[in-house]
Amino acid sequence: MKRVTIKGHAMRSIAGSAGILGFWMVAPESLRVVGQASGYGWQALLFMMLFLVLVLSSVISRRAIQNQSTPRFLQIMTLVGALATTLYGTTGMLVTAGFTFNEVFYYRFPNFGFAFLVLFGVVVVQLLTERTRMYFQTMSVGLVILVILVITILGFMQLETSSYSELPVATNSFMGLLPLIYIYLSLDENPAITEPETEVKTVIGVITGIAILLSCWMIVSFYTVGSDRLFASSIPYMNTAKSVLGQSGRLLMGGAVIIGVAGAVCGLFTLSRTKIQLIYPASLIRYRFMIPLILALIISVMLMVGVAGSQFIETYIETSILFWLISSAIVLIYQSIKDSLLFVRFVGLTSGLAYLTSSYILFTRIDEYKPGLILIGVLGSCAIIATLLTRRYQTS
Repeated sequence: MKRVTIKGHAMRSIAGSAGILGFWMVAPESLRVVGQASGYGWQALLFMMLFLVLVLSSVISRRAIQNQSTPRFLQIMTLVGALATTLYGTTGMLVTAGFTFNEVFYYRFPNFGFAFLVLFGVVVVQLLTERTRMYFQTMSVGLVILVILVITILGFMQLETSSYSELPVATNSFMGLLPLIYIYLSLDENPAITEPETEVKTVIGVITGIAILLSCWMIVSFYTVGSDRLFASSIPYMNTAKSVLGQSGRLLMGGAVIIGVAGAVCGLFTLSRTKIQLIYPASLIRYRFMIPLILALIISVMLMVGVAGSQFIETYIETSILFWLISSAIVLIYQSIKDSLLFVRFVGLTSGLAYLTSSYILFTRIDEYKPGLILIGVLGSCAIIATLLTRRYQTS
């Protein structure tokens, strides 16, 4: 299959870059984290910018690293983390799309029926050309950003006539702001970052632009919804949209959530299959087009057996994300130590250690940590087994 170069098709424009890099930043899971963090007032903005600096430092250091070689086990660890996030994250987001369609648009349509329709649509897109997949992602991310931008602007217009002076500080512990690091997931590890055709300034501009937009959304959320409701809600983005535009905002955001789910699932599928193809030789994965079909089959089984309705689904999603973050941080630290440039060593090590520290603290905050520990053990075992099988295949 002919590979589509990033510069030639996907990363040529800011919109294309947003489709490749920003699909997770505007996914419903990220919007939930951003909305709940909004209740912390200006502290949320501070942490948003701190994590932005962290991820940009990581992006710059990864791009500057001269020797990109990494032990196979570390590569497979990041792959396992990406696959786990794809499976559990997709399962959770598909159910979100189903419930959103049921509650906002047509209550008689079965939730899981719509979830399967979205999954089927993503698989169809995945089986088409690479250019089609990139266009789909770009359009999905662009539409969600447009909805957020419109609601944010209208929200600020309402705030101009209100009596407010400054964004206050919430009394809650700042530890609740650490999940904001989730919205920057995979940005520094996206294969597009290390492509020679990719312009670093475009990447930095896209990530920074979306982060600033989400920061403005935080301000609007705080003043239109309020801390208590933001902390307590599992769909704070819907509360903000309804507070600003009423029923019209609810409809707009409902459509954005469904589109965002489709774009995020497509992005996770694309990233997972790309990482698989980078790690394993073509001779080992002759039928690469089967990857999205296999992923969709596993997710379908998870939906049917009730994983999405499990009381531990949020724990599984968060643990998968943390496993991916930890693996990515270890890879960054390893590559930074091996690099000859002092600047790259310093920035890479600092970023990697910051990721590890944040991930450890976040894992200790998980309510149901025992299922999380079990899942980490399973994922680590899978990485070890996959590494051993790969070595056996290469030596045979």
